[in-house]
Amino acid sequence: MINSFLETHSKAKNWKYEKEVRFMANHFPKELSQADRTLTIPDHYFAEVILRINVSKEDRNEIIEICTVKGLKVFQAIKVKFKFKINRIPLN
Repeated sequence: MINSFLETHSKAKNWKYEKEVRFMANHFPKELSQADRTLTIPDHYFAEVILRINVSKEDRNEIIEICTVKGLKVFQAIKVKFKFKINRIPLN
């Protein structure tokens, strides 16, 4: 339980420059409904969307489509070989 918490609530110091936000909800022992798991954030809160390295093709295409309609830039995260670094490439 402690390891699970640490893995989801912390990140490597190498990434401290990121201004990442993570949303968490404690639902134990009650299971969350779809409404409980839905968070609406206004479009203007987003500057860009960066897709994770192993995003599925289906999810990637859906996200690009939504972001294009909303006028948001989309990038694909790419691992830099032999380094603790990630680059990104534009997708739209």
